[in-house]
Amino acid sequence: ERCHKTLGAIRSSGQRLITLVSDIVDAGCMREASLIVKHEEVSIQETLSTVCDTMGPLLHNNVTVNIQVAPNLPAIEGDSGRLIQVFTNLIGNSAKFTHLGHITLSAEADAARSSVVISVADSGIGIPKDKIGSVFQSFNQVDVATTRKYGGTGLGLTLVRALVKAHHGAITVSSQHGGPD
Repeated sequence: ERCHKTLGAIRSSGQRLITLVSDIVDAGCMREASLIVKHEEVSIQETLSTVCDTMGPLLHNNVTVNIQVAPNLPAIEGDSGRLIQVFTNLIGNSAKFTHLGHITLSAEADAARSSVVISVADSGIGIPKDKIGSVFQSFNQVDVATTRKYGGTGLGLTLVRALVKAHHGAITVSSQHGGPD
C-alpha cells in the first residue's frame, strides 16, 4: 500500500513536471502565435477521469473530487492533449488552494450555443474580487504571500485561456474569497 502511494506520487510529480515544461514552451508559442490545436473526437468524461486519476496524489486528504458529466453528453471536437493540459491546470489550481472540502467538475450541453459548458468549482480559499480580472495575465499571482506559500509560475491560467480560445471557447471566473482553508 505504501509503495503504491509512493509510486503514485512519483508518477504525479513527473506528470506535473512535464506539464510545467509544456506550459513554458507553450508560453513561447503563444507569443509567436504558433499554438497548434489538433481536431479529433474527445470524450469529456474520459478526459476528466484521466486528469483526476493523474492529479489524485496532489489532493489533500480531506478533499473529495466529484465528476458530474451529463448523461449522453456527446463527444466534442478538440485536441485531447491540449484539453488534458487545460483541465490539469484548472484542477491543479483547485487542488493547490483547497485543503478541506471538495472539487467538483461538471459538464453539460448548452443546446442554445451548440457547445459544452464545463465548470470547475471548489471550496478553497477563493480569489479577492479586486484580483479576479488579473488571473489570466502572464506571471500574475494573487499576491506575494500566496506565491511564497503555494508556488507556481503564473502561467497556468494564461495558457488555459489561450488553449480554450484556440478551441473557439470562452473561459470565465467567479469566486468568493475566504473559503474554509
